[in-house]
Amino acid sequence: MWKRIESEGAPLLVFLSVVVILLIAAVAAYFLLSSNRTRKPTRRVASWAAAAVSTVVALFATMHFGIPVLEDFENPDVAVRDTLIGTAIVWAICISLG
Repeated sequence: MWKRIESEGAPLLVFLSVVVILLIAAVAAYFLLSSNRTRKPTRRVASWAAAAVSTVVALFATMHFGIPVLEDFENPDVAVRDTLIGTAIVWAICISLG
């Protein structure tokens, strides 16, 4: 029983803990940046936290959506023009997240 939980639940647990940490960092950065009483060094740290969250989300989106699209270049059934357009659209979205 424990072997099954460890093998199936570990990646989900890691993913959920990363999502919760990113969510907490984003909410904390929002409240620190939106407050008028926050001092300048705290705002700087909050800005870095918001940038870090954005970077991690952009990296995840690129790994999840951008990299698999490149496999279409190996598919002889798909036209090169369609592959280039689709890849350009997906990569533009991924790059705009960062």
